[in-house]
Amino acid sequence: MKKNLLAAAVMVGLCLNLPAHAQKVALDDLQSRPVGKAAVSRQTSAIDKEHWAYKTLQNISQKYGLGRIFESNAPLTRNEAAIVFVNLVGQVEDRNIKLTEAEKAKIEVIQQELSQEIQQLSGRISHLESGMTALEGRVTTVEESNKKLWGGAFGEDLKLTGGVQAVYYGNIEKGFPQSASNFSLPYSELAFSGKITDRIKFMAVAVPTRNFDSGANGLLDDLYISTDIIPHHELQLGQIWLPFGMEAPMKALDIDFIEYSQISRNLGRGVDTGSHIIGDWGFLNYTAGVYNGEGQNTTDTNRTMTYAAQVNLKPFYKLPKLGDLTIGGSNLSGNNATNNYDGIGAHLAYKLGKFGTKFEYLNFDGLNGSAKQTGSGLYADLMYQLTDKLTLLTRFDQFDPDRTVGTDKSYEYVAGINYALRDNILLMLNYTYTDRKLETEKDSNKIGILTQVLF
Repeated sequence: MKKNLLAAAVMVGLCLNLPAHAQKVALDDLQSRPVGKAAVSRQTSAIDKEHWAYKTLQNISQKYGLGRIFESNAPLTRNEAAIVFVNLVGQVEDRNIKLTEAEKAKIEVIQQELSQEIQQLSGRISHLESGMTALEGRVTTVEESNKKLWGGAFGEDLKLTGGVQAVYYGNIEKGFPQSASNFSLPYSELAFSGKITDRIKFMAVAVPTRNFDSGANGLLDDLYISTDIIPHHELQLGQIWLPFGMEAPMKALDIDFIEYSQISRNLGRGVDTGSHIIGDWGFLNYTAGVYNGEGQNTTDTNRTMTYAAQVNLKPFYKLPKLGDLTIGGSNLSGNNATNNYDGIGAHLAYKLGKFGTKFEYLNFDGLNGSAKQTGSGLYADLMYQLTDKLTLLTRFDQFDPDRTVGTDKSYEYVAGINYALRDNILLMLNYTYTDRKLETEKDSNKIGILTQVLF
């Protein structure tokens, strides 16, 4: 549809040079008929073939040979009538058809009667045009990205991505937890991915900066194959992240602060071997799976399994003006070589414009190999995007490693600034004060500066 067609509909009075008194003449004429008063009422939800507006559009179309837009006698909705009206006015303009004064008057009344629907149609077309422009940009980006891919006998669309973090910690007051005042490389990642077939993909992630002194500190992180053969679902099989908690399954390259929250560090289950299915329906997404329960890079020692699931609801999925709200929960039940364990969690995330907030609570029974030890905690984040590049953040973080002990809680208060130097370069500045309730351990004050580079 040409852009000038919609402009012609919105400005039909000017395009057709309608007289200033046309509305009064038309209304008087219409209200003298039995259907007249109903015709100008906005309560009418459908326009049937006996309606004056229906007949006007039909008669003008047939009189001037403007196409077969009325192929049935089915009623028109107001939105359908607006579309027909826009199309009709556009053809009148394109063909330079001279309407009679009576036809001009009736068309002006139809325009005013359907003004709300025409305005909505205008907004949708503008949105569609901007969307097409954005899509063209994305296609160009994909084409440029595809130039970096390479093929091989064992797959296609193969690519290597990753990132590295460098951090400096300075202790204002050294206490709990212990942090050396020095530079370090806390995390790096090399991710190799591609397609085995059109419906089967693979992912392998290595972390070169680990110490390699245990399974959890081994080189290999994710290693799995996946398929999307089930609509709205992805099935993953291999070494994968357990869906327990909101922040804990996230990569270190994706979290908002330099460090994970205390519950993510202490209660998150990390990577395990197994299989899970991920469903995404827009307003609802979920992950559920079974795992061997022994953790990262570790073989199974018994026949028992660990079960984990997470569900997220997005109430404003169809209402973006109200923001992006996610409400979710997690559940975990399993067994490893030492004991049984169970965990539950609840989380919430909300973003509206430049403002964002997150909240999460986790409870875990069976901590540190003891079925009697229960750890729990929560954190609450506030974020404000000051500019496109600069974000201000703050976090309240509380953790209780053993609920049977009343004096071992720790509280962290974090203030941060994130600055995106470029799309792939991020600078983070965090100030963290830790209030440790255990009397034998001192509180701490520290400043962390992190640089993150993605490729």
